Amino acid sequence: MEIDQSLFAPGGRWFVAVTLPDAIRDDLAALRIEASGIRWTPRDQMHLTLRYIGGADPETVRRLAEGLGRIAVESFLLTPESVGRFPPRGVPRVFWAGVGSGHPRLFQLQGKVEETVIAAGLEPETRRFHPHITLARLKSTPAGSVNQFLKQNRDYTAGPFRVDAFSLWVSYLQANGPVHHRAAEYTLEKT
Repeated sequence: MEIDQSLFAPGGRWFVAVTLPDAIRDDLAALRIEASGIRWTPRDQMHLTLRYIGGADPETVRRLAEGLGRIAVESFLLTPESVGRFPPRGVPRVFWAGVGSGHPRLFQLQGKVEETVIAAGLEPETRRFHPHITLARLKSTPAGSVNQFLKQNRDYTAGPFRVDAFSLWVSYLQANGPVHHRAAEYTLEKT
């Protein structure tokens, strides 16, 4: 698979993710509250990460891109539901939306992505996969605002959406936050 050479600029952080439909992004963006210390994820950058990779040399990325193209998983439905924070105790750093218990094919896809990452020569992930969509990063956010957001959205659920593709992305940190670029997209099998 040929990757645009301009995406190999220094400082790029690579990841594999499911892109969300516009309607789901709109729904998630509507959850926002105004409070200090919250940096909301821009609507157009919301995604469900399957595997964060970080920095990688062009040859490793090429091997990874080719391997991802060989993954065969049937498309499936996901339903964004519930909100939470990371870590669950202590000082919160992230607001997230979950996808319930997920779908068995989501975990199958993530497992095949992980195998492909390792086959490309990268280190295995040591953390357990916790499927979620990052809504915001928190820094010195008042406890009252954290509690307000969690209480206000405790029964959150959106309509299901079909996951019929996943993508390889690269992100570059800019002064006003990260900017994501899709390097490749991979279609899942039709059900």
